[in-house]
Amino acid sequence: MPELIASDSTFSRQQLDILRLLVDMMIPAEDTLPSAADGAIFPAIVVLLAGHARVLGAGLEAIEVASQQQFGKAFAVLGDAGKTSVINVMRNSQPELVNVLQVCVASSYYQDPRVMASLGLAARPPHPGGYAVAATDWSLLEPVRRKSKIYRPV
Repeated sequence: MPELIASDSTFSRQQLDILRLLVDMMIPAEDTLPSAADGAIFPAIVVLLAGHARVLGAGLEAIEVASQQQFGKAFAVLGDAGKTSVINVMRNSQPELVNVLQVCVASSYYQDPRVMASLGLAARPPHPGGYAVAATDWSLLEPVRRKSKIYRPV
């Protein structure tokens, strides 16, 4: 994915900085696995989150406000304990933000070829090669086939 250009983003530079810190806290680098804030993964996360700009913008602003209220400092300059404290407060007060972040970060992270390879999966889409699927017992569908039609003909 091409490098993320701040002027092309839905989010301000400060919001992107906070977001980068958050996704790194969610999935930090470990051994050979990259962090979710990795340069190849983070732009994909930002693109997904752009569809949730209202929720994310308000949530990121609330994080900054909470940081100022608790510590009198910007979120970005807090130590790990301070950031964790602010985020723990936000988990309870901003559940929609947490849900959006979890879905977008995880879905982007697990599409990265390095992550896929670490899971023993081919770093490619399932098609056109596809995956081998065991044969199915089609007789399991008989009860469904015996049901009357549940739709109206057009």
